[in-house]
Amino acid sequence: KSGRVHMAFVNLDPKRAIPVSVALAGVAAAIDYLAQWGSPGAPLRQRLQESFAAYHQHEEALCRHFLQRLQQLDGVRLYGNPQADSARRTPTFALTFSGHTPDAIARRLGQHNICAGSGHFYALGLVQQLGLQDGGVLRIGMMHYNTQGEIDTLFNVIAEDILS
Repeated sequence: KSGRVHMAFVNLDPKRAIPVSVALAGVAAAIDYLAQWGSPGAPLRQRLQESFAAYHQHEEALCRHFLQRLQQLDGVRLYGNPQADSARRTPTFALTFSGHTPDAIARRLGQHNICAGSGHFYALGLVQQLGLQDGGVLRIGMMHYNTQGEIDTLFNVIAEDILS
């Protein structure tokens, strides 16, 4: 390995560029999406503030539910804060399972249409300090569009198909 960083460059050919009006329409749609949980008819800034407060509250509830379900499993280790305190953590979890590699679990979850990743996630130094450099961790994350039902499905698959 040469240690060189190879850069990827964006093709700026004007014949292939997206018109600014199309790009702005995409930005406007994204902002409307983010503001959707705010009070209808309220100014945009208020709708965004209300939406982000709702996202925050929902994600903390998802985090709490995930951590409660996690406590019911044997042979699983959580790396990070075990509290559902959104001031101290996001609803993204790094896990290891006794007797199973993170990659094997991620692949098995994928067979059930559950998206999870495995590896070091650009935190190789931390993973090495934790002694996990051979397989890293399983990473499971949630966002405002996830549900508690999806968390239950995840844990049912883990319990019935992976750890059984």
